[in-house]
Amino acid sequence: MTRAEMGGYVPPEAKEPKPAAPEKAETAEDREAVEKFIDASLEELCERYLSKFNEGNNGIVLKLRMDDIPPELKDGLKKNGIELGDDKVAKILKIYSGGKGKQEFEMQKKAHELVEAQPDKEKFARVPKPYFYRDFAVGPDAQERIKGMTEKGISGNRVEMFMMDFVPGDDVATILYKEVAKRHPKTADVSERTDELRFEDLQDRVFQALDFKAPGGKSRDMGEREHEMRKVFAENAEKIDAFLERRGFRIDPAVVSQIENTMNLFHKNGLAFRDGHQRNFMITGDYESGAPGAKKERPPQVFVIDYGAATEVGNRPLHEAFREVEGDEGKGATVKTYPDDFMVARQLKRFSQGLGTEERKLLDDLARARKAAERNPRLGPAMTAAIESARSGKADMAGAYAKVVGNSTMPSEGAVDAFISLAHAVMEEEPAAKDDVLAFMQELAKRPAFPLPARNKIARFLRAVK
Repeated sequence: MTRAEMGGYVPPEAKEPKPAAPEKAETAEDREAVEKFIDASLEELCERYLSKFNEGNNGIVLKLRMDDIPPELKDGLKKNGIELGDDKVAKILKIYSGGKGKQEFEMQKKAHELVEAQPDKEKFARVPKPYFYRDFAVGPDAQERIKGMTEKGISGNRVEMFMMDFVPGDDVATILYKEVAKRHPKTADVSERTDELRFEDLQDRVFQALDFKAPGGKSRDMGEREHEMRKVFAENAEKIDAFLERRGFRIDPAVVSQIENTMNLFHKNGLAFRDGHQRNFMITGDYESGAPGAKKERPPQVFVIDYGAATEVGNRPLHEAFREVEGDEGKGATVKTYPDDFMVARQLKRFSQGLGTEERKLLDDLARARKAAERNPRLGPAMTAAIESARSGKADMAGAYAKVVGNSTMPSEGAVDAFISLAHAVMEEEPAAKDDVLAFMQELAKRPAFPLPARNKIARFLRAVK
């Protein structure tokens, strides 16, 4: 039937499709309007919906309850490229001035992507997802609100902001303080309500109960003051560790392995965390050690937070990323050292192993021996070389043994002690090298001519570190 026979009616399938209207190219004015909308929306968040949660080295940490944000504000931001994430999960916003925010956002984003790319994520600590970074101008009302929440001197009419998921749970410092407060006779009055105490109040009670020292401030320069401060903090940490160990506190080994696996993952991908202290490791779920083989309803999950000091290693040896020199070294230069990424894992390992008195004493002796070896002009370089070989992928324990002990088939007890201390240092600095170290030590103890006292020492070491 022809079109004429149909009386001029053209069925829909016979119509020629109209060409699609070309998309309107975004103009500079359009983009400017979007930018103004985003800035105004974020400024509204600052003025109305944020409450102070914490304060870091570089800025303030604010908590945002997603239920408080009007849906139209969330929808408007989402349409313009600012994703706020799951509505059921509270958010953290960090606000800075002075150019610190961009670096932290990029480092956290890289860390998050590294962990999320792993097929067995349950073996790793998680990284809170960062959603967006923004550097924008704020008006007088928002400026006053922000100034009223911080002592960091955030000033001017521009701020940096980035958003991430909020992590519930406690950091490692809070957990250890709570565990002390639950067990110490001097904190019996708060033992049942540790969750109600502010961190500062909980800390004060533990400091008093364990008779913590405070740095004396007698040092002559910044370097000496920093050394004294670290010495006092280490002594105080030892008091906590010894007390909890005596009182039977045990932590799930998964907590330690998650931290170690994640720091190793970072290092292998050229990222140094550089802020590995207790308050930057959060734990959710049941962190105490249970019966062997028993399944937990809420297994422990570690989160690594605060990437303000994180950096990409680049072509440097990894250890150089933890020491920065401003100025000409040796001529009044400022030297900044960063916390070791495995420091907390080493501390918590003490509570995951359930060591006996003999094994604990041996490991404490090895830690002291290591400090002496690091100052020794022969042993120090050998230890550094062994640690670097481990970090490069294969611990050269045979080479280290030759440097420390030599070729004698009847080595002295002192030489064997020095090598055991070196082996322990390699495992502490690079946990991924543990299997290489243990294999060499086991082979060493089987050598036919090896002296019996030296074999016994290696056997005690193997029992302690396994």
